[in-house]
Amino acid sequence: MHHALTIPEIVQLILSSGVSHLTIRDVALTCRLWKDPALDRLWRHLDSVFPLLWVLAPLRAQATRGTAITWTFDVPFPLPENWERFEMYARRVRTLTFDLSSPNGNSFDLSTFQTVAQYRPPGKEMLPNLRKFTFNARRSLHPGTLSSFLVFLGSSVMELDLREIAPGAIPGFLAYVAQRAPQLQDLKIGGRRSSEVDSNALANCLSRLEKLQSLNAPAIRLTPAVWDAMAQHTRLTYASFPTPTWGHSPATMDFQPRAFAKLERLVIRESFDFLCSLFEPQNVLHKITRIVAEGGPMGQGRNEFRRLCELLARKLPNLEFVWLGCHSNAVQDEAPLQF
Repeated sequence: MHHALTIPEIVQLILSSGVSHLTIRDVALTCRLWKDPALDRLWRHLDSVFPLLWVLAPLRAQATRGTAITWTFDVPFPLPENWERFEMYARRVRTLTFDLSSPNGNSFDLSTFQTVAQYRPPGKEMLPNLRKFTFNARRSLHPGTLSSFLVFLGSSVMELDLREIAPGAIPGFLAYVAQRAPQLQDLKIGGRRSSEVDSNALANCLSRLEKLQSLNAPAIRLTPAVWDAMAQHTRLTYASFPTPTWGHSPATMDFQPRAFAKLERLVIRESFDFLCSLFEPQNVLHKITRIVAEGGPMGQGRNEFRRLCELLARKLPNLEFVWLGCHSNAVQDEAPLQF
């Protein structure tokens, strides 16, 4: 064997150059010197929790409806030696996608994750080096949904993508995000239109996520509480609220003048009337350099559009990029209007 092939960094580089998982597995079984680099590469990115649970304890498949299958542990709980084996693989995981119910209908019995949470070694995180965690809740209201999420959420997570969170469940998730993932830098919250309770939960979460830099919140309504929390945040540079909540009266809004500490890019999809009520009371916002905003139907917002352009010119003097758009009833398409 050439000396270069005994250097782990070189082996890692070779394995990262488009080699299939099957080949990487064979490499791990070929030579002791290559085992660790190969396993690091094989377990680095997981698009399912199945491999993790499989090495922890035997799994049993149960047919439910049609061709759908529900997986559960085939033993009452994992044994100490099972946890030792699990830790050997778990420390290698950097990104994990957990879909509560996969598109093919297969899923896990949520009691499985409650068992894991109950019997895992105290003081240890399940995935100590996890950096990116994607959790698709599929709008589930089952009490075990949150437990299954918390099993894998840890202090090392820096990027979190919450998908299809059920209405009313967002506060419970965000409360634990702030508590369990203090290093978080990138947060995305997807789901249906939320209530003001969800917005208040996000505002409280922002005040505790001191290292957050990017926020993408399709499921959250922009409220004065969220606006204030973003203004006070010392590291947040990007915020996006791409889901419209058209119909809220600007008269009910109470957006106070704020000077943002770091925010540079802002994406909002609200009526032009709403956007005017948002920027009208603001101080000059020197930090913001990019803004993307979309209003309602073109015929209903021309005056508000002109007013918004005037406001942006006065309130955001350092803008480098602006995209303002509205819906055209004539062609059923978006008609971007130049600023």
